[in-house]
Amino acid sequence: MVEDLFSTLSGALHNDEVTKGFVCSREDGATLIAATAGMLGRLAKERQLA
Repeated sequence: MVEDLFSTLSGALHNDEVTKGFVCSREDGATLIAATAGMLGRLAKERQLA
């Protein structure tokens, strides 16, 4: 899940032949922010338990 989220977020940062069609709506942005926040919370909890 972390790798998929990273890959999706990375698409917005690149401006090349592969990602030229990348479009991110406001709703997509909000979803990616929420997913990132959730993942960071999950990873922090796992770190505390370790």
